[in-house]
Amino acid sequence: MKRLLKKVVSIMLVAALAAVPMSFDSGKEAKAEVKGKLATHVTGHWSYWDGSQTVVKTNESLLEKLPTIANKGTSRFTTENFDANNKAFPTNGWATSMSWNYSKGDGYGNAVYAIPLSYLPIREGMLVINPFTRLTGDTGTFLMNQDQTGYLSDFSIGTGGQIAYTETDAESDWSTKVRMVEEESKYMDVTMTHGSPFTYCEASGIDSAVIKAKRDLPADVIYVDDSMVIVRKYDNGDDAIGLTNYDYYAFYIPDDASFSVSQGADIRGGSFSVNFGTKKYFSMAWLCDTKGTADAKAKDIAESYKKYAYNFVTDTKATYSYDASTSTVTTNYKYTLDKKSESTADGTIMGVIPHQYKHMSGYEFLDQTSRSIRGTVKFLEGDQYKTTQKYTGVLPGLGTIPDADKNKVKSYVANFMEEFGPTDTAVTKEDYEQNTYDCGKKLNRAVQVMLAAEAAGDNENATKLLNGIKAELADWFTADNDTDEEDKYFYYDADMGTLFGFPQAYYTVDGMTDHAFHYGYFINAVAQVALRDPSFVAEYKNVIDELVGDVATTKRNSGTSRYPYLRQFDMWEGHSWASGHADFGDGNNQESSSEAINGWAGLILYGQATGNEELTNTGIYLYTTEVNAVNDYWFDVDNDVLSPLYKKTIGGNEHRYASMIWGGKYGYETWWTAEPLQTNGINILPNTAASFYLAKDKAYMKDFVRIAKKK
Repeated sequence: MKRLLKKVVSIMLVAALAAVPMSFDSGKEAKAEVKGKLATHVTGHWSYWDGSQTVVKTNESLLEKLPTIANKGTSRFTTENFDANNKAFPTNGWATSMSWNYSKGDGYGNAVYAIPLSYLPIREGMLVINPFTRLTGDTGTFLMNQDQTGYLSDFSIGTGGQIAYTETDAESDWSTKVRMVEEESKYMDVTMTHGSPFTYCEASGIDSAVIKAKRDLPADVIYVDDSMVIVRKYDNGDDAIGLTNYDYYAFYIPDDASFSVSQGADIRGGSFSVNFGTKKYFSMAWLCDTKGTADAKAKDIAESYKKYAYNFVTDTKATYSYDASTSTVTTNYKYTLDKKSESTADGTIMGVIPHQYKHMSGYEFLDQTSRSIRGTVKFLEGDQYKTTQKYTGVLPGLGTIPDADKNKVKSYVANFMEEFGPTDTAVTKEDYEQNTYDCGKKLNRAVQVMLAAEAAGDNENATKLLNGIKAELADWFTADNDTDEEDKYFYYDADMGTLFGFPQAYYTVDGMTDHAFHYGYFINAVAQVALRDPSFVAEYKNVIDELVGDVATTKRNSGTSRYPYLRQFDMWEGHSWASGHADFGDGNNQESSSEAINGWAGLILYGQATGNEELTNTGIYLYTTEVNAVNDYWFDVDNDVLSPLYKKTIGGNEHRYASMIWGGKYGYETWWTAEPLQTNGINILPNTAASFYLAKDKAYMKDFVRIAKKK
């Protein structure tokens, strides 16, 4: 039976690949009695197997360690400034581990990957490096990451004392300021920015900063003057695999500060100080990597960067617009800078990665580039740039079926209805573990079969499926907390600024994972209902708005925000992050890019179905940007991102794509298996009428399917 269903879906998709995606008329919101109801408090239980027995806990226990204000100093590490500007706690970011200590059990954030630089706070200070390259094992995991010992780092930046804890002071679209606290009146703020070669440091209550050269490898001071030091650092990691073997860094200080180091010194395993006057700030810049020494080149770059070294990034903001007449999404990336008194120019050095510069025109890039986990980073000068990407469209369904095939499709639908069809109160008669994820997938399955039934002219079963979808949604959207028996409901948590669905699945509550995946299935189902029965959506609009708000709020973070701005989406990297806390040594991660894209397609469809142009345009921005990022960083369709070292066949595994990307690595794996069918399938499912982007390179996708079929 399952093979038959897969066959009909495949037939329909292949037929649709030649179709041109088109728009459909915008709907209108109907008016009706409001029936939707969020839970007023958390009830119910969950359980797990500890190896010897089933352990039962309350759903309420899942909230105990969330990074709420009440948990400051245990799981939450944020300043009062951060708290005042973020009523809803921003999760799922590339640097969220700096503010949410999920599992490390200490007062320091985990490794973050700003690209090209990586940062990791430890007791002696902030570790900084442009990571070198490693390839591990038959799984072919490709790493450019850090570790807790500092062995994989080039420098640490500290206050000279022991750092007691770190906390996030400010966040913007692709920049984060982290405070390293020695004691309440003695600290240093470190600003890290996606794409920037600069690290900005501002101190309070201390007289000097200490820069320590990590690893017992040559670290030669090749140049010193009153305002700048250049260090050449040997890179044995990249050297071992035939890549570059030196990295150059520059340090820039204000006019009343001084260095405690001399030209020609080898500071391997040692340190030097920045001694402050009244101006307690300095910056650090990665300059270049080279094969063999290139001191003159590095000095030229350092001199050219000096005019920007005193322009500290204070805000980054991406704004987007959609032009329906040309079907283009334009995204403008803007920096706000604090120009110190030593600054001699406007602007900064801005780094961009493939999904950006492939869609930029009229810009002059600098000669120097950086190798990174996202391919080549290119640099340009200024304080803003823009990209223009083509939106290729999504469909609400795959259209009609040839008359000759209608009876066959009807038989498939009939078989499905007999085995998996809906009941009067649920989307399926199938017995399954009910939670936000598995139910979301059942809703999607019912939607796809409903579309097939409609296309085949099987209106009776299409109506039954529609009613089953509505019944399931109504159950989730109507909370009844009078007893502890409520099994399916949504609850708004004001302490976190998030919507929780119970029962949870895969840490959607305690880890804030995958909200766009889970809720995206619900939003897609709601969109299909809205196209057929607007009154149903009007009845439950109050809950639906919360679902949308949790994953796609367009209001910027503030002291009154209900949800964080575009929760899962990384505006600079161009894709979502799955983990809510990002508390991993390899940074945040995302596995199923296709489920993220499915969520954004749901926003488009729901916006169109209800006549909400702002939501439609937001969905188009998210969908278009993530599709381009996925084609580069997961699929590498242009063969210019994933390393040739990774793409070799290792242990029988063909690594033509990355099934999971992290801040500091990528690999061919899933959370549960490396079996090819599942490892490939995780990034092409669900297969819907929004999946046309998978056919951008048909030869690539045919080879992708070939690999998936390998045993």
